[in-house]
Amino acid sequence: MKVYFSLYAFLFLSCYSLPQPDWVNNHIVDAEYWYGYGIVNKEYVGNVREEARSRAIEEIATQISIDISSNFQTTRG
Repeated sequence: MKVYFSLYAFLFLSCYSLPQPDWVNNHIVDAEYWYGYGIVNKEYVGNVREEARSRAIEEIATQISIDISSNFQTTRG
């Protein structure tokens, strides 16, 4: 009986996954700061912290844009 209960509990808990946090889908918009989120799977082989940081920087880079306009005026003197 204990074996069946343990097997049932293992199967039930292994199929359970937590929902994504709210901040993953709803990005913060702020006029003074840029926010970037770097998400890396746990199975990633390598430096997880550096990869997440790199992805966060890439996301911030996609938020940056520049509008350049110019006006020239010729004067004869």
